[in-house]
Amino acid sequence: MSETPEGRVILLLYVDDMIISGMGTIHKIKQKLNNTFEMKDLGFLRYFLELKIAYSLRGYLLSHLKYAYEIVSQARLKNDTKRAHAPLEFNVKFQATDGEALPNPTFYRQQVGKLIYLTISRDTHHPALFFSSSTSLELRAYTDSYFVGNLSDHKSTT
Repeated sequence: MSETPEGRVILLLYVDDMIISGMGTIHKIKQKLNNTFEMKDLGFLRYFLELKIAYSLRGYLLSHLKYAYEIVSQARLKNDTKRAHAPLEFNVKFQATDGEALPNPTFYRQQVGKLIYLTISRDTHHPALFFSSSTSLELRAYTDSYFVGNLSDHKSTT
């Protein structure tokens, strides 16, 4: 974050992706970075870490809907008619030795990882988050850890 009399500029870097935002001299910062690093300006932010970002004068809308549809499609559940409100019994505790091993667990591990990312990176009650431009932006965090969910080692399962 850089704060000058002209305004505040925030730079977010994740691996090889960068977001520069704020009210101020964004152009000067981009030019300085471009002189030091090889960069490509992709214009206004549309997607970042599987989040779709839409904006207007009213504010910003962040949505994972496209990502959720991709997960369903990859799991080949798009046209599945066998849906259940709760596919498992409530409060059932499984152990590592229960059931049969999957022949190739990589696909399922990837799907579970995507579902975990989807659930921890969005509001569980709304398909999208709206941040109004007319209110102050406050950082809020929550946790939903369940430390006795794994019967083998009692590590968090969420």
